[in-house]
Amino acid sequence: MDLQIGVASSWTVAATASAQAPAPASGGIVAVAPEDIVQWLGALEVEALHGIGPRHAAVLRRYGIDMVARLAALPTGTVQQILGARAGRTASERARGWDPRPVTPAALLVSASVQDRFERDLLDGAEVRARLLELVVRLGASRTCCHPA
Repeated sequence: MDLQIGVASSWTVAATASAQAPAPASGGIVAVAPEDIVQWLGALEVEALHGIGPRHAAVLRRYGIDMVARLAALPTGTVQQILGARAGRTASERARGWDPRPVTPAALLVSASVQDRFERDLLDGAEVRARLLELVVRLGASRTCCHPA
């Protein structure tokens, strides 16, 4: 399974970190401590900042803003003039590692299950595997498996 994890105190930094995580064979995890956020973000190119798409990155680069540190150093008003009011404010805040959305860990389920009754005994291995696969798909699709009550 290809899994890359970013751990940080804000959604933006965690999402940016997960995109920067090494291949799973190398660990696949990047954790950014709160005191390291500004320095860690600052070393990234603007495209790497979560929420900065290719169009905004191209506009920022035309103004010589190629690194997140340069974006963070600009007054918010300047970034708003370049990207527009809302996008500029958001980009400026995110470049400084600030994101008002709370990071709240969700409780994990202790267990989840689905069941089915067979109308008759099954001896055919292929049929048993097919039925088992159906149950696995139902379990994966069930709301109870992925969303704690």
